[in-house]
Amino acid sequence: MINLLAFNRFMDNVLPIISVVLVFGIPIIAILTAHQRKMAELIHQRNSGVDQNLANELLAMRREMSEMRDRLNALTVASDRVQLPPLSATASPEISREEAEQRLQ
Repeated sequence: MINLLAFNRFMDNVLPIISVVLVFGIPIIAILTAHQRKMAELIHQRNSGVDQNLANELLAMRREMSEMRDRLNALTVASDRVQLPPLSATASPEISREEAEQRLQ
């Protein structure tokens, strides 16, 4: 019987506290959870936007590199097609001292 009286007194004191916690605690927890979810979505959207910008810049750089490679290849092919005048069989690659002095003057 004493335990039952102690339990009743305990419940009389604790029941209002439990009621207040349930009435105000559950909405506060719901508000905090919703806020946390919204913040997480904002962070993920911000990060994915940055990632998307980086991906777009990377693709643009790859396109530019490809264009530069194509231009370099075209210039190489064009320079290979240039014909140098043939050396005559009688011309010597060395010039005489007199010719060199004449060219310097």
